[in-house]
Amino acid sequence: MGGRSKLSIPANTEATVLIDFGLLTMGYPELTTSGGANSSIKIKYAEALYEKVNLKAHRDSVANLTMFGVWDIFQTDGKPSRTFRPLWKRAFRYVKLEIETKDKPLEISSFVNEYSGYPYPEMATFVSNDAKLNEIFTISQRTLQMCSGETYYDTPYYEQLSYGGDNRPIANISTYNSTDDRLLREMLRLYTQSENNETGLFKSAYPSRFDFDQGTWSMAWIQTLLDYYELRGDAEFIIPFVPNIEKILGFYERHLDEETGLIGAVRNKNFMDWSITKGSIPRANEQMEMVQSTMLTMNYVHTLDCAVKLYNYLGIGDKSIEWASISESIKSSVRANSWDEEKGLFLTTLIAMFSLNIPISWLFFLM
Repeated sequence: MGGRSKLSIPANTEATVLIDFGLLTMGYPELTTSGGANSSIKIKYAEALYEKVNLKAHRDSVANLTMFGVWDIFQTDGKPSRTFRPLWKRAFRYVKLEIETKDKPLEISSFVNEYSGYPYPEMATFVSNDAKLNEIFTISQRTLQMCSGETYYDTPYYEQLSYGGDNRPIANISTYNSTDDRLLREMLRLYTQSENNETGLFKSAYPSRFDFDQGTWSMAWIQTLLDYYELRGDAEFIIPFVPNIEKILGFYERHLDEETGLIGAVRNKNFMDWSITKGSIPRANEQMEMVQSTMLTMNYVHTLDCAVKLYNYLGIGDKSIEWASISESIKSSVRANSWDEEKGLFLTTLIAMFSLNIPISWLFFLM
């Protein structure tokens, strides 16, 4: 029991063991063996089993299902009490041991996991007469722990990447949940290291191997700076980032279209959300340009307003006045060019209106 019951595998045998930890967890698994020289043990990890590729089954289901996942391979040397432990954390609910012995029997002494999650002080509480809501709160706190490490990261199993846009809600959750804001400040500081010297924009996620700018997530970083200041009032921390703020705002200001007042054509990535059928939105055209997007323009307006508010807090009045004027000008342009009074909707994009004789697509978008 508890992962410490011994399991003996005869010589020249192939065996499979499926372990269910009962919930998604994370940490450093340890497999301890004795004997079984030249045996091979593939340790596979998954948060759910699959009916087929890209089709997950119910997470409690195991019968007649397949595991797809990352794995480690442990080659045994036949000596007693040999322990394998990966160099980095693994996230999983299910672990599958695929064992192949050679001429000697193998004894598996134990398989245990040393849990690893960010040690937030337990400050926030939630109690309801609905037991299901209490369970959801507990699950959410555990999720927050597993999505926090050296920095915040998205999905402990699939990506472990710190995305500028995802970080804004995570930052608010972690700060409201705990008095520990060290990870929030580290994330805000670390993200600036991904700056593109030419555009002033940041990568989609960092640290990462991504080599493309993500403008919307760069704007989300500015929005998160305001959130942090309004929670902590820490001007000393914020002021060194003013040059970065100016570069991000300036990039989009340079791309405003003189005729419409909206952001004209940009080629950098600007993800905001997923469309179930047509991929990410806002959408680029066939030339990979994003042209006259109302959604992107209004995201920029929101970022300008956040920067204006932040500059007012910091006493940087000249920059506040400058960007506030630009924000109000863009809002007027959006009302004039994007709003359809009859339908009560904003245009998704103005490109159809100004250069193409095709039907116009629409988006529910409130100012």
